[in-house]
Amino acid sequence: MSKYQKVLVAGVLVVGGGALYAQSIQVRVNPNIRINASSFRTSDDRPGPDSAQVATMFAALERSDPAICEMTVDMLGNWWGGSSERSVGRLSDVRDDGALRNAFGGRVTDPAAIRTLSASLSTDNPCVRRAAARVLGHSHSPETLAPLRSAFRSGNSRLREAGAMGLGMAEDLESHDALAEALRDDDLAVARMSAWALGEIEDGRSVEPLSRALRSNDRDLRLAAIWALGMIEDGRAVEPLVPLLRDGDATVRLAAIDALGEIEDERAVDGLVNVLKANDTATRLAAVRALGQIESVNSVSGLMPLLEDRNEELRFETAEALGQIEDGRAVDGLARAARDESPRVRRAAIEALGEIEDNRAGSAIAQALSDRDVEVRRAAVDALSQIDLESAPRQLLDALKDQ
Repeated sequence: MSKYQKVLVAGVLVVGGGALYAQSIQVRVNPNIRINASSFRTSDDRPGPDSAQVATMFAALERSDPAICEMTVDMLGNWWGGSSERSVGRLSDVRDDGALRNAFGGRVTDPAAIRTLSASLSTDNPCVRRAAARVLGHSHSPETLAPLRSAFRSGNSRLREAGAMGLGMAEDLESHDALAEALRDDDLAVARMSAWALGEIEDGRSVEPLSRALRSNDRDLRLAAIWALGMIEDGRAVEPLVPLLRDGDATVRLAAIDALGEIEDERAVDGLVNVLKANDTATRLAAVRALGQIESVNSVSGLMPLLEDRNEELRFETAEALGQIEDGRAVDGLARAARDESPRVRRAAIEALGEIEDNRAGSAIAQALSDRDVEVRRAAVDALSQIDLESAPRQLLDALKDQ
């Protein structure tokens, strides 16, 4: 398991990586906010709320402050009902017994509850409309898909938008063609939500219509399409995405960089290497991370100079990326970076040398065993265990004397 996979399992990448443009989409498109890892879903075998529980929840949402309502709905379909935090994550005198929380983590099967949720798709309250779309979509059943598909065919644009959200959350393949057609909807909010839904469905058929949407005059539709293409991870999206690396809008550029990193296709390398020369640090950092994800040896020569950049974060991310790429041509530069003034850069360089597993790194790693920073010394021990050096056993024995 890679370092980045470990971070994903910890749930950190939900707000990492492409957060800058993803948050922009969330604000304007109002997509559901959920953990981006299907293995975390717990609803498949759990019963969902009955009609009384739905009525209780939705009556409370209707009465609540809009901001509080939105924060509550953010949680629908995530880890509601999870038991891991019940004993230590809640105060002892809490009055909620968890029944309602638990119910909304499961599938809705009660016909009366489904009717209530379906009716709520038409409410004037956007938060409640969003809640209904999320709960119906989260249930992943024919009975809950039917009202969402019906809403998506409505002449009311707000109803179509809610339907698109639910269909995206349900990852409804049967609605793919209708969602792709809706990218040209007269209501831009519907078009944006449809793009988001196609990203959730992750079907290669979406690449062509989403690529066309990249030419839209609406910035937020373009952002939603970029994000969706990154989610689909199809190499055919590289060609339409690469020109956006030169877009005049910084948020669009960052979104395109992150999407190309997600796609992990070698054809994006030249464009991303050119971005390393950009004036703004945020763009260069994003390009470094994307190149690390792609893991192409053809990016090593472009990355190497950044190990000596004035910006500490760039030096750190570059060392991390080179460790992911694992090419021996980076050994000399990383050995120099192992003497960087920043402890975190030194640690990243040593970790990268361990990943590359080149015997030429032995001297740099051995010197790091006496580094003044304990995390650097720890990284050196790990790196020695990865490289086949005759001196490693003796050096590791010496490390046992470390305070």
